[in-house]
Amino acid sequence: MKRTDMMIDFTGVYEPAREKLPGWVWLDLRDIEGTDMYCSPEAADAIRRRLDPFGFRGIHLIDSGNYHYMTGFFTEQIRQPFALVYFDHHTDMQEPMAAGLLSCGDWVREVLRSQPLARQILMIGPEEKAVREAFPDRRQLHRVLEGGRVIAVSRQTLLKGSCRPALARLRPELPLYISIDKDVLGRQYAMTNWDQGTMTPARMNQILRVLLRRRTLLGADICGEYPLDEGITAQSIQAWKLNRRENRQLVEVIGRFMRQEGKY
Repeated sequence: MKRTDMMIDFTGVYEPAREKLPGWVWLDLRDIEGTDMYCSPEAADAIRRRLDPFGFRGIHLIDSGNYHYMTGFFTEQIRQPFALVYFDHHTDMQEPMAAGLLSCGDWVREVLRSQPLARQILMIGPEEKAVREAFPDRRQLHRVLEGGRVIAVSRQTLLKGSCRPALARLRPELPLYISIDKDVLGRQYAMTNWDQGTMTPARMNQILRVLLRRRTLLGADICGEYPLDEGITAQSIQAWKLNRRENRQLVEVIGRFMRQEGKY
């Protein structure tokens, strides 16, 4: 399958940059209703139809964290066992608000439920309390913390020291799909419309290099753009500059592994 790098625009946030990224596909989905934070079944069908010609291989910019559920639409196209690794200040494993309604807060739980080829899921960056709330059953929580199908590396664990033991629990034969919500970063590095963590770009890049050094990378996506609904303000300009810089760095780091021989 051919690699396709894409800017997927729900709000117009990427429109000013589309001429500055030659070779990238700019996919405008602003005409699809029922997508902001919650994705209706009708919107999900429409999105799948738009994504179908492009596949899952490539780097995908997917707008703000309100649309992080897009990751699930890419991973459901994968036809081999794989591991999903996602960086996020939140677990995105809430109980669904309504049956049949996908959201940016429960999409990981839906991947667990409906995508058996996602053999392992590694979350990096949520609060320790949020991880415990996502798994109220103590036996299930123990399996998560010790490393089973779901592996959790909380923000507190990252602050205490190395996450290499958790990374080592990923099965080495599984190729990776990587998803990054920039809300895992401190606000001096990126600005999103959600509460944020404290990770530095240097730490994220270090983890990415450890993960990808000897693994196949199937695809990746990046979200966490700052919304434009309040117009042009001093804060939105600052957010745009920070997020553009971080997007470029992440695209460079991830793209380097996609270009390596045998990796793609």
